[in-house]
Amino acid sequence: MKNIILFLLLISLIGCNEGKIEKFDILPLLESKVLLAKNSSKMVKLELCNIDAFKWDKIIVIQPYSTPEMIRSYELDNSRFVEKHMLDTLYRETDCLLLFVKERTIIRHCYVPLRLVDFTSINPHSAKIISKDLACKKLYIRNVNSTIALYSR
Repeated sequence: MKNIILFLLLISLIGCNEGKIEKFDILPLLESKVLLAKNSSKMVKLELCNIDAFKWDKIIVIQPYSTPEMIRSYELDNSRFVEKHMLDTLYRETDCLLLFVKERTIIRHCYVPLRLVDFTSINPHSAKIISKDLACKKLYIRNVNSTIALYSR
């Protein structure tokens, strides 16, 4: 009986493990690209592949007022941490949350001010997923009437 209770306790502890997701500061890279775009009339490639501190294959953009159900819809292995510790900060309309994902696991996260680059404008009618290919080769920003706009090609 004691072994069964210990086994059930161990299983419940493993099931509750949500794992902490480390923060990654992408803002210096974005700020330098925004500065280039503000000083030019041309499109500036974001080149997010320059992020080589860790391996990732897609970025999921979580917009303000997202719900736990929205997070769960991506079927990520460690989304519980986001649900419990990060969604409350998204009740501000000023930031979006970028989740860097490798396969089905969130590797890093970063808050991005929407006034800097509005990642929520990508794929407006579908899931907010940016593949590594898109992030590396086809994601641009441009100064449009003193506002930075995000484009994909």
